[in-house]
Amino acid sequence: MEVIDTGAPISVPGINNIAEAHEGLSIFSGVGKRLCEGNDLYMEMKESGVINEQNIAESKEALIYGQMNEPLGARMRVGLTALTMAEYFRDVNEQDILLFIDNLFRFIQAGYFLPYWGECLLQWVINPSLVQKEVLCRK
Repeated sequence: MEVIDTGAPISVPGINNIAEAHEGLSIFSGVGKRLCEGNDLYMEMKESGVINEQNIAESKEALIYGQMNEPLGARMRVGLTALTMAEYFRDVNEQDILLFIDNLFRFIQAGYFLPYWGECLLQWVINPSLVQKEVLCRK
C-alpha cells in the first residue's frame, strides 16, 4: 500500500475518470466535513454513475463521513474506518484501491486531542514504517 499526498484538490471528474478507467474502487473519507458538502459529493457521484443505487455491487466509490460537530473520537475513527475498508477490499476482493482522506489535518487534529492517541498519530505521520513493524502505540 502506498500513500501519495497530492497537496492539491482532486475534482469529482478526476475521481470519476479514475473509477471509469480502472477496475478498482475509490474510497473517500471525509473527516470533519459539513453535511451539505458530503451530500453534494454523493449527488455528483450518483449523477455521474460512479455510485449505482440500483446495484451497489457495481458502484466504484465508497463514502465515509464524520462531521465537525461530532466528538473527536468519532471523527478520528472515520479515517481508520476508511483504511480498514481499503484493506478489506484489497485483501478479500483483490481490488486495487484508491483511498482519499480529506482532510488529513483534521484526522490528526482529532486524534491529537485524545489522550495517548496524539503521540501515536504524530509518530505515524512522521514515520509510517512504524505501522508495519507493529510498534506503533504499544506501551
